[in-house]
Amino acid sequence: MWIGISAVAWWGAILSTLVFAWDVYKWMRKGPRVKVIARCNVCYPDSRVISEKEVDGGTRRELADYCHIEIVNLGELPTTIMSFEGAHTRKRTEPQAGLSGSVFVAHDGKTLPQVLRSGEVWSGRVEMDHLRFLASRGKPYIDVRFAHNAKPVRVYPSLSGFSGIRAMFHKLFHKDMPQ
Repeated sequence: MWIGISAVAWWGAILSTLVFAWDVYKWMRKGPRVKVIARCNVCYPDSRVISEKEVDGGTRRELADYCHIEIVNLGELPTTIMSFEGAHTRKRTEPQAGLSGSVFVAHDGKTLPQVLRSGEVWSGRVEMDHLRFLASRGKPYIDVRFAHNAKPVRVYPSLSGFSGIRAMFHKLFHKDMPQ
């Protein structure tokens, strides 16, 4: 009889430990979770006009290209986007250059800080000229700071517009084309 009671006690202890571990896991996942995506060499209809040329009865405009930044809140709780910073990996001989929040423009026209509720998407942009300047000094990155976390979310934009397998394919078969 003591064996049966002991087995029930062990079963209860194991089951309650699993339930407790599951509750801890759910509690840790309950907060905001953000995903930051950066797509480079994007052009918008309202982009800054670089130059205009008259061609065949019309005007041809050359527009500035941008890095499109998209932030998605995948968590259950809201968070607040506090700031954006751009910089580059530091070389020992050079001082580090950076970008402030003023060069990052939100598509909805609102200024930071901005609340990002569960499931919402924030999108904005920064001109590629700014990132190319940073790339001339090192590998550029964009830091996004949120209210729920002291550590920023860092994303390394691919300035060539090609990444992963597409970049490998491009290098193998288009060696003569500029990147």
